[in-house]
Amino acid sequence: MGKAAKKSGSRISIILVQAMNIIIAFIIIFILKLDNVSNIIYMLINFIVGLSMPAVLIAFVYFSEIASVKHRPKFMTIESIISMPLAFASYLFGMIAQRAGFIPIYIILIIGASIIGIIAIFKLLKPKEISSIGSVE
Repeated sequence: MGKAAKKSGSRISIILVQAMNIIIAFIIIFILKLDNVSNIIYMLINFIVGLSMPAVLIAFVYFSEIASVKHRPKFMTIESIISMPLAFASYLFGMIAQRAGFIPIYIILIIGASIIGIIAIFKLLKPKEISSIGSVE
């Protein structure tokens, strides 16, 4: 994903990763409804999920692109504070899976990825807008 981010920019990479997460979640919901699914399919899906893992790093890169050098530490601090609750997501999702199964987790992931994707499409700066900011104040 890092090479794709260098080639197409962080904004497009964020959009692509969220689209990939939505597709993966729908595939997994479909697979969970089937009986006798091969372990190879689960391994393939987990491999694809691994490709989307650098999404948080892409967000850090995006913030470093739009922030002036002077303000980058503030942006990184804010990003870390916003990301902190994700450390507890696996615990929360484990509780949800134990009580209601895995499908609600993937529905939550679809909703979250959709929201992030919509924000990235309509609100994040495009590369030409970023280049007009300048890197030094």
